[in-house]
Amino acid sequence: MHQQQPTSTHQATSQIAPIDPTPISQSESSTAVILAIAILISTFTASLTGLVQVLMNARSYR
Repeated sequence: MHQQQPTSTHQATSQIAPIDPTPISQSESSTAVILAIAILISTFTASLTGLVQVLMNARSYR
């Protein structure tokens, strides 16, 4: 029988530099700041929407 040789594919991979957490901990990362603001806005909007629904339901029971 014919044995099949395993084919190896060697791809050149560049080394990825580790991420330095210092700018994030010092709030110098613009992406982290934008993400935090987006989370705060979405939480505030959801809370405000819930409050409006409660107020509208309370008004309809009067």
